[in-house]
Amino acid sequence: MKPTKFNKKSILAIIYVLSLSLLVFLITKNYYEINQNLKTRDATTFDVIDQRIHSIFLTINDFPGSAANDITFLSKLSYFKTPLNQQTITNIQQDFLEFIKQNGAYYQLRYIDKNGYEIVRVDFDGENYQIIPESNLQDKSWRYYFDLAMKLDANQVYISPLDLNMENEEIENRGTSQDPIYVPVIRYAVPVVDQAGNKQGILIANIYADYFLEDIRRFQRQGEQAFLINQQGYYLAHPDRAKEFAFMFNKNDNFRNDYPEVSQEILSDFEKRSFETKDHVFSIRHIYPTFGSFEAYEGSKKIFGEDSSKNDHWILVSVSDKKSLQKSYGNLTKDYLRSLLFPGVTILIISWLSFLLFKAQSNKISNHSNK
Repeated sequence: MKPTKFNKKSILAIIYVLSLSLLVFLITKNYYEINQNLKTRDATTFDVIDQRIHSIFLTINDFPGSAANDITFLSKLSYFKTPLNQQTITNIQQDFLEFIKQNGAYYQLRYIDKNGYEIVRVDFDGENYQIIPESNLQDKSWRYYFDLAMKLDANQVYISPLDLNMENEEIENRGTSQDPIYVPVIRYAVPVVDQAGNKQGILIANIYADYFLEDIRRFQRQGEQAFLINQQGYYLAHPDRAKEFAFMFNKNDNFRNDYPEVSQEILSDFEKRSFETKDHVFSIRHIYPTFGSFEAYEGSKKIFGEDSSKNDHWILVSVSDKKSLQKSYGNLTKDYLRSLLFPGVTILIISWLSFLLFKAQSNKISNHSNK
């Protein structure tokens, strides 16, 4: 009877070894698969984030492609070759009015004389187009863009920083003090010269920047935000509009304070497109509004002002919260546990039944021997 007992123990041991091996195999296989799935999910998620931010980057980087050409062309009109009279000014007003009606990006077009005084100004306030009467024209000699544009050659175009429009030496507010509506603007300016080549003033077009800043604000979704910041780290577009253009209000809301762990790298590293920290994933693009696609157009010999350099740039930043991203991984973990549950329980049941069967058989043999 001893050989029989030995053979059954051996069979039971084999069953246990095979069951344990199968269980270890299933655990290892599923663990490897879930890790591969997580890596794939990570790569896919980060790629989607990067593609989303890149689509906005393309929109901003191309805006508005013909602005330098437009302003240069207008400055060459025959009106400006000879001294202006009232009839010429009226003609310029009508032509400027028709121009901005046909070009939705522009909300203001002006001719400013060499002393800094507005001579012709046409506005669009979002609802109405209007020629500004002489009594409401202003002295702009104190504004930075006037001096910078007047220093340029006739075939150069100055592109200003992105800031808020000023009217009567105050920040323009189309809303109320409790609910302000400011006017973000980029200005394109070119010197105007007469037939003898003497500078008589500047032609300047204001472009309403909210038409692309709003695209960034709409980018926001759960666990992910997007900002446009300038080279100093101040917000130009932010989901909380109270943080925008803080530098014009002597406030300190900026990217450096909100993300100190990566701000220096993001503001100074022009090569990287992504950063990761313990809590966040950052996707970034640098935008050069005075360079980039503007160089490809043939409207002027040089389209950026003499004070411009490659340091004049914006940074488009997407910030994703890793905790929010990881929530989507919960289903993978649950699938992993579920995939182990059935085979694991089945193997344990088979092993336990085998043990009980062996024990019952052993007891039967033992009782028979005692008899």
